Amino acid sequence: MSADLLIKNAKIVTPAGTYEGCVYVEGGRISAITQKAETGAAREIDAGGRFLLPGMVDEHVHMMDPGFTDREDWTTGTEAAARGGITTVIDHHRSEPLVYTREILEEKTAYIDSRSVVDFGQLGGLDVDNLEHLRPMWEGGALGFKGIHVRTARRARFVRGRRS
Repeated sequence: MSADLLIKNAKIVTPAGTYEGCVYVEGGRISAITQKAETGAAREIDAGGRFLLPGMVDEHVHMMDPGFTDREDWTTGTEAAARGGITTVIDHHRSEPLVYTREILEEKTAYIDSRSVVDFGQLGGLDVDNLEHLRPMWEGGALGFKGIHVRTARRARFVRGRRS
């Protein structure tokens, strides 16, 4: 079987159970799972009976990049994620500029594409001032939206019945 990578003699863990087998990878994606190894892979890894787990998804990251790379950037943040078994991260829009339009979402996607070492997705920003941009962001690839409702001290006192 032709593949870039063969991982053989693995205990493959799936939602349906764990079984011994081989995983073939072509173009960065699983192309086949078999019980016995076949020849033809460009590279082979013998798992030696070790467990082969699916990658995890971290659906709440703040890479802070672009804009605040003194805190974290996409390359080092996703390298750390990969080291911990995370193969996909979902970034919240805490970067500069904030992701409030499809244009900004697409620019940030292009920026991330050359820096991330794992798969990624993005959330768009939700604010009362950008509601008309939500559908275009969704159509442009946003996985969802995040908004923050902040109650001011004055509003909190009013709600509790202590008007000031």
